[in-house]
Amino acid sequence: MKLSFTLLAVLLFNLLFPQLSKAFSPPKIIANETDTGGFKETLTTHSKKLTEEGITAFRNGDYAIAEEKLSEAILLDGNSNYNAYAVRGSLYMMQEKYQVAIKDYNRVIDLNIKDPAIFSNRGRCHFQIGNYDQAQADALSALALNPNHADAYMVLGLVSISKRNKQQALIELQNASYLYQQQGNTAGYQAMMEIISALQSSNM
Repeated sequence: MKLSFTLLAVLLFNLLFPQLSKAFSPPKIIANETDTGGFKETLTTHSKKLTEEGITAFRNGDYAIAEEKLSEAILLDGNSNYNAYAVRGSLYMMQEKYQVAIKDYNRVIDLNIKDPAIFSNRGRCHFQIGNYDQAQADALSALALNPNHADAYMVLGLVSISKRNKQQALIELQNASYLYQQQGNTAGYQAMMEIISALQSSNM
């Protein structure tokens, strides 16, 4: 039985998720007002401390602690803590909690944060829940901010598979693999090469 393009894309993504999780671009931690498009967050000292602790825990792989610290920081400061939302969104994405990850990424984007990783990561989440047009739009938004953003090409490639455009998918995935290799992202490069190999050997 032949697999549909969409099912092939989802299966490949899930099969390689451990590698892709290592490959994804984390959101940048914003340290100045220029990066925010003029938005200036006002955080309490305690919230800043919780956010820093949550980010450290996330980087160390202590996800339960990271979620606890970041969520508490968000409760203290409401909607203005973009660093906490960005990192918690990435945490939820890695835990495959795509709907709640999208909500956190939405909040960061609403604050006019110009980070291509936020768009490409939200695109990954949309792809996983079948929102292929939105995933494509997010990937293109990421590339508008950074034309060399490898994650965005990866998302575009998976969307093209789902839309039954094999040749376009190969071009986009090859772009992703090249950029991952150039950027020293071995996990991303290897994951792309496996997806490309599987796609080339398929009968679709």
